[in-house]
Amino acid sequence: MSGTYEPITPERGAHRSVYDAQLMVSEPVSVVSLGVVCHLDSLTPGSISCALEEFARLDNGTVITIRMDRGVGVSLDTKSYHDVLTEDELRDQVAIALLPDEGVKEDEGEPLPWHEFAELLAARGVLVAPDELRALPFEFQLQPQMQEVVTSAGREERFGDN
Repeated sequence: MSGTYEPITPERGAHRSVYDAQLMVSEPVSVVSLGVVCHLDSLTPGSISCALEEFARLDNGTVITIRMDRGVGVSLDTKSYHDVLTEDELRDQVAIALLPDEGVKEDEGEPLPWHEFAELLAARGVLVAPDELRALPFEFQLQPQMQEVVTSAGREERFGDN
């Protein structure tokens, strides 16, 4: 399975963010988990595209979007998506999309861009070290439309090694 993805822009539905993409945090808070939400972006015969919304869950109950510039395009060997794309297969594709960008030395070989996450969170008023983020649980969420697309195989397993 492979495919291409075009980032969601305001013209293409960036307003679909589940969590707060603008909130500036003004009080001291801690990050309790990180995660990703898969949004169904497009579904055509033989392909599925999903937008990824990466987020941080804070100890005060607030959940803020870290970034929404990643996504996954999956080409299928069949014209029907039912019972073809499992959640485990989607998780594998998402894991690849979330890898640190090439050339970023601080996070080379890591499954997630911890330093970039720390910088993006600091810009929103949340001060946290990359090593602290690395130790947190990682949530994998599917929006309802995406849940309808993937089969239930492997839904009990966690995303990543955390």
